[in-house]
Parts: sequence; structure tokens; C-alpha cells
Amino acid sequence: MPGRHVEQRTEESARRSQAACAAAGIGPSGFRYAGAERYAARVSCALIVDDSAVQALGIAAALTRAGYAPVYSAVDWADCRRALARDVPQLIVLDVTLPGMVSGDVMAMQLRRNPRCLGARMILYSGLKERDLAALAQRCGADAFLTKGPDYELVALCKRLVPP
Repeated sequence: MPGRHVEQRTEESARRSQAACAAAGIGPSGFRYAGAERYAARVSCALIVDDSAVQALGIAAALTRAGYAPVYSAVDWADCRRALARDVPQLIVLDVTLPGMVSGDVMAMQLRRNPRCLGARMILYSGLKERDLAALAQRCGADAFLTKGPDYELVALCKRLVPP
């Protein structure tokens, strides 16, 4: 069976070669595609929108530790649009109580209509009562909702919706 052994070794060699090319950003045609190094190590992109910068950065840090990368945080609609211009998120965590700005429910509906967010899973995360938040999540088309609490609960919910 020497022929079979050689064939297996050739298939294994081809798989290793394909993996090395993908990691280097070299497509099947042999051309290197732009931004390869950014996407080679990419896991799941997340976007956090909260009017409290401290809260947004805390959630971003927890998601980064959980394996999400890159994680963007935004404190208003303008920051959110800038983050969307940079990357396409697979996960969006949105605080719906945004005082003095575009309200969270309006922002959620706008994000749902945005072509860059078509496949993204959305979690509404707020200090509202659970019943009110559930109704809002249904109206906005959010995938899940959670009242504000410990970060580990949010991270667990994120992992269920979009594994890192």
C-alpha cells in the first residue's frame, strides 16, 4: 500500500499549504488580497453602543477577554456610524436609554435597515424593566434583550448568539 500512503501525505500537504496561504492572505489564484493580516486573525466583530463611555469600555473589555475581535465602542449615533464605516459587526450590544440623542429604539431600527448590519445579531441592554425591554426588543427586531447587571451575564448571552 505504498501508493495510498503517498496519496494521504499529498492530501495532508495540500491542506497545510491551503491553510498557510489563507493565513498569508493569498487567494486560490495566487494573488494577495488587501487587509489579509487583519482578517487572518479575525474572530467575531462586536459593536457596543452605550451613552456611558465607562460602561461601553467595560463591556468592550469583557468581550475582548471572551475572544471577540475587534470590539468597537460608541457613545452616540455619530460614533456608531464611524464604527460601521470601519468594519461590519456580527454582534451589536445596544443600550436603549440614550438621553439627549437618537433614542435606542430608533437607533436599533436604523441599524436593522443598514446594509452593513444585515447579518448582525442585536442585543438590547438596558436598565429598563424586563417587561418593557422585552416589548421594545420585539418592536425593534432585536435578537435578545438583557437588563443591566454583571458583565458575565451579557458575555454568556453574546456567546450563545455569536460564538467568538
